Amino acid sequence: MNKVVDQVIEQSLKEQPLSIKSLVQNLLARKTLPHLAFVILACAGLHAIVRNGQYTIGGAGFMSLGIGYFLTAMMSRNETISRWIKLPDMAKDKKRSIISFLKSFKICIFPVSLSSVIFLIFYIPMEPWLEQISMALGILFILWSVGQGRSFKVAVEQWLKGKMKPGSLHNGNPRSSAILQICIVQTCSFVGIWFALMASEFSEITPFDFFTKGGVFILASLCTQLIVLRWTRDVRLLVSKEKGLASFSFRWMIFSQLFINWHLLSI
Repeated sequence: MNKVVDQVIEQSLKEQPLSIKSLVQNLLARKTLPHLAFVILACAGLHAIVRNGQYTIGGAGFMSLGIGYFLTAMMSRNETISRWIKLPDMAKDKKRSIISFLKSFKICIFPVSLSSVIFLIFYIPMEPWLEQISMALGILFILWSVGQGRSFKVAVEQWLKGKMKPGSLHNGNPRSSAILQICIVQTCSFVGIWFALMASEFSEITPFDFFTKGGVFILASLCTQLIVLRWTRDVRLLVSKEKGLASFSFRWMIFSQLFINWHLLSI
């Protein structure tokens, strides 16, 4: 099954080469942009509900929203549903206004309707067991991470391979490369935990809280990165002798470590 998944991803990447530009363009595509805006607003609202102590409603809301959009994605191959959840092509000379942008949110009706039905299923008959259900679904995060990791691996490999230049001998220094990786990744970790703490505890956070809570994450991030670097030392030493492979290895290590840190931060 895993080989089939990798083959499908690789085939799609061959048909449409992957790049950061294409990823951003797909994420911000005009036809589906209202979905992104709605999910951001919905998550912010649910986060505020959880911060207010309404854990049951917030948990059911997050689960329902995720499942609703998952089902929408699964059904998007249907031509009728695809028309419901995507905006039609618009003439370039047509003026865009705030009213037209607000009207574009009609494409969110279908996934929101699904999410609402799922919310009622979760919240009304299963309210006494929602805490246990939330814990069980939390375990699924691990499985989701594994699947996401496989997709991430294939996608980034294809993107980096596309940037590889013809090989040439190269006397690289794995130690200098490792130190530079640590500086880059830990700087990103510091910025990430700072934004996360400011967003979640803006009115309550103190410098002491930042150093204690943020320090735990930075320590976990650093330890994880050192383990990865130690684990891959022999391979990095081998590929450092060829310029193209050395460049590929450096970029791959940065992306993979940032991916690991993203999951540490989400925990």
